[in-house]
Amino acid sequence: MELGREGVNLSLHLPFSSLGTANTEGRDSLALNRFVPMGMKRRGVEQRIVLGGTSAMTDVYQPLLKAVGRSRKWVDELMAGQIQSVDDLARREKLDGRSVRRLLGLGFLSPRIVEAITEGRQPPEMTVIALSRRLDLSPLWGAQEKLLRVSSGLLA
Repeated sequence: MELGREGVNLSLHLPFSSLGTANTEGRDSLALNRFVPMGMKRRGVEQRIVLGGTSAMTDVYQPLLKAVGRSRKWVDELMAGQIQSVDDLARREKLDGRSVRRLLGLGFLSPRIVEAITEGRQPPEMTVIALSRRLDLSPLWGAQEKLLRVSSGLLA
């Protein structure tokens, strides 16, 4: 196995038989080679190996899923009047107001984006911090989907 910048080259040598006889071509083993394209993607503080040249993840990124769920709950509580202000919410959650304000934006993500996150189809670089700090994320679902489709291939 050889690891390179573009991917992994796998080589496997299989003997034809345990009797030690060679095949009709005079070889006693079969060589199989396979190149698997791969890339490294940063997701928060961790590095992820992405095989096959695709950036789609197959596992659900729990911190992002949890943040989306919390922010939707917070939005519902604020709209229902159960919480009077973002500052009250920040005190209750023992977070600073700035962090709560950033996370609240995740409560307005389009259902298609949330579905992709729940299925683990978000790109590896889509983290809580990266998504909550996007200043160009529109409150309009169509604009969100278009932006994230173009910049990360999320809904492609």
